[in-house]
Amino acid sequence: MTMEPKSRELLILAEGAGINLAGRSFGRGLTALTQVVLARALGPAAFGFYAIGWSLLKLGNLIAPLGLDHGVIRYASHLREQGRTGLRGIFLPALAISAGIGALLGGVLFATASFLATDAFEDAALVGVLRWFSPGIALAAVLAVAAAATRVSQRMGYAVVAEEVVQPVSHLLLFGAAFLLGWGLLGAVGAAVVSLGLGAALALFWLARLFPEAFTGRG
Repeated sequence: MTMEPKSRELLILAEGAGINLAGRSFGRGLTALTQVVLARALGPAAFGFYAIGWSLLKLGNLIAPLGLDHGVIRYASHLREQGRTGLRGIFLPALAISAGIGALLGGVLFATASFLATDAFEDAALVGVLRWFSPGIALAAVLAVAAAATRVSQRMGYAVVAEEVVQPVSHLLLFGAAFLLGWGLLGAVGAAVVSLGLGAALALFWLARLFPEAFTGRG
């Protein structure tokens, strides 16, 4: 018995919602656990510095994608229904713009780190933390847009694994390694930034595998 198109779409939607819910629950839970581990391992003062940098990174990531993580799904899905022509003109500009804005915001954070640390937070020790966090804004933006773009395939698992599994898991593991090496606060910051890079790289890899024509000039 052949399933009707509408029933198939509802099944795909339900399956995707389930995967998304499970992934988000896992990712948020592991992120919370990581914050607890960081707080215990770093101590109140160092964790406070980390939390400030992480909050500024997350704030930058709210701005950097410019809504492209949502727009790419809408417009690429529409093109996909028409034979997937023109995806290159959606994916590449969206990724480039988000990366560019993220890099710009990261540059602003790097350049103003001294002012923020000494004038806003009144502690010069925060300068290095903010500057180490600055590249993470662009990486987080690329991760958000690339992961969203994989959802155009109607398979939620790729985005969920990149954002909610690989990034938080690698963050925790990398911090554990950095802590054992005695790298302390900067090791925690480095672990956060590298984990965002790993998530972004995986999302980009899967996006290129799902839609190769968009990256070879034929899509």
